[in-house]
Amino acid sequence: MNLATLIPTLATAMHGASALTQAERAAELQPGSDAITAARRGQRKMRAQHWMALADVANVAEALAKLGIASNLAAEIQAAHAALADVFSHQQATGRWECTAPQLAAIDELLWIYGVQINHCSHGELDAAKRHVREIVTQARAGNGAPGTVVHEVRRPL
Repeated sequence: MNLATLIPTLATAMHGASALTQAERAAELQPGSDAITAARRGQRKMRAQHWMALADVANVAEALAKLGIASNLAAEIQAAHAALADVFSHQQATGRWECTAPQLAAIDELLWIYGVQINHCSHGELDAAKRHVREIVTQARAGNGAPGTVVHEVRRPL
């Protein structure tokens, strides 16, 4: 193998092993922060895109925990998943996106955990977690989800 072929491979490996920059961490955490702010303001401010952002955070946090990053907090991540499922069910029944105080508390804890994870994961770990979530969703949508996998589809009105 010559040096020319090693340099791109080395650069890719170095990037995968590197920590996220402050700007990358902020960009990763912003959608969840915006969503919880909207949720606290009530049903007139919370929208489907906010719920989807929080669901994405929960899914990636779960995948990062499976990689060993804040894995001791897996039960808290599952509690946030349950809270988000309840919010979704409420919206389907009433047409309103709104959270109860206990649901907001579970989501707040999720966002704190995700912040810890983002501050401690590498680019490669975050990419692997996101890739894992995409694969699970793709498989579940195709009818091949693992037992217990639930995909909530948010449909926007035409």
